Amino acid sequence: MTEIERLRADVLQLTQEKQQLEVYKQMNQLMQRGLHVMLSLSNPHDMFIRFFALLAEVIPFHRASILLIEADRVQLMACTEDCAAIPPAQQQQLLAMLPKTQMNVADLTKVVGWPGYSGGSCQGMSSMLVQPFNTEGSAYCLMLGHRQQAAFSAGQAKLVGEFVAFAASTLDRIEAKHLRQETELLKARQQRMEESLIQSEKMASLGQLAAGVAHELNNPLGYILSNISTFKSYVTTYQRLIQCYQKLNTLNVDTEAYQQQQTELAEIYKSEDIGYMLQDSIELVNDSMEGAIRLRDIINSLRRFSHPDRGQLEIVSVNEILESTVKIIWSEIKNKTTVRYALAAEPLFVLANPSQLSQVFLNMLMNAAQAMSGVVGKIELSTFAEADHAVIKISDNGQGIPDAIISRIFDPFFTTKDVGKGTGLGLSLSKAIIDQHHGTVSVSSKIAVGTTFEIRLPLQQAS
Repeated sequence: MTEIERLRADVLQLTQEKQQLEVYKQMNQLMQRGLHVMLSLSNPHDMFIRFFALLAEVIPFHRASILLIEADRVQLMACTEDCAAIPPAQQQQLLAMLPKTQMNVADLTKVVGWPGYSGGSCQGMSSMLVQPFNTEGSAYCLMLGHRQQAAFSAGQAKLVGEFVAFAASTLDRIEAKHLRQETELLKARQQRMEESLIQSEKMASLGQLAAGVAHELNNPLGYILSNISTFKSYVTTYQRLIQCYQKLNTLNVDTEAYQQQQTELAEIYKSEDIGYMLQDSIELVNDSMEGAIRLRDIINSLRRFSHPDRGQLEIVSVNEILESTVKIIWSEIKNKTTVRYALAAEPLFVLANPSQLSQVFLNMLMNAAQAMSGVVGKIELSTFAEADHAVIKISDNGQGIPDAIISRIFDPFFTTKDVGKGTGLGLSLSKAIIDQHHGTVSVSSKIAVGTTFEIRLPLQQAS
């Protein structure tokens, strides 16, 4: 090979490489701008119209359209001109004619059937570049038409194929992202609805308990006020005594005034029975302290129970939540049943929302109390550890649940109570709460013997 031939070969190679680099440059620009279009637009029609504008900058064509391919029909999604909808008969014709892979038709007049398609890109076109592509959920076909024959080169066809493949892949990722966002929105909406239902059920429960809770608050408050009134009269006597002692301290022992003051002190001790008064004062203070502690416990239990949920989970003692819940419901059940505890000697800690867990216990305790009919009611609350779970059992000696309905008691809105006496949400919400806490709840029952609810929650180490 001569030097001139070698130079010619080098120039040819450089020219080909330059052409290839131009193709890569065009492709990169198309991808970048196409990505911007897909990220900025959510409407498919607008997105496809922008794609046509991008392609027109690097590939000359006279008409472009996008078809949506379905099992039994073809829909026109977008077109660079005002194209009519595809008639049903031509849809079936297109379904049979559209290729599965790219097709570069140099002369449409030589392809049987294509000129008959007058609804889109074929009308008045001499050559056609057909590029099918698929996303995760749909099948499409890009059709570019030109009035000249053999208008699309192999390089242009390759560029269209690569761009469409990139666009389809990116659309998949965007659709997946949108799907995840919609799923998160649906989950958040569902969580808000569940929280609203739980809070509504709490308020309904408190409404049922209101009169009894008021009575439970009024009892200790009543004797605290009575004790304070009695103690107030004692304080008046104590003031007289102190004043006498203060006056006595200023007098000379040998004077008649001193003797008179001592006589007055003796009369006060005798008439007021100071010994009894001192002993009774101690009892009044102790009784008032006991009543105040009971008020504090009831109010704290109500506050924890009725506080709107914020979704916080914390390490809590199952025994403490159970005992606190009994204090809330005690006014409602104390005349119907007795409550016996068989709690684990060691605290059982679980990761839970304390307010929601209290709601579960309250629902089951109320159901147990309402199951008593014509019998001396007995409710037994037991807790123990089994393997890596805390087990809570709530048992009653009520009338039991018939086998025909026991499988439905956790269904939403299912209730055997009279209209207006139950929403049918208590047990279904209880199960939903336990499920959210990665636990389980089950029930066993025997007619005329009683019912036992068993809750299992994963144990946690105390923080």
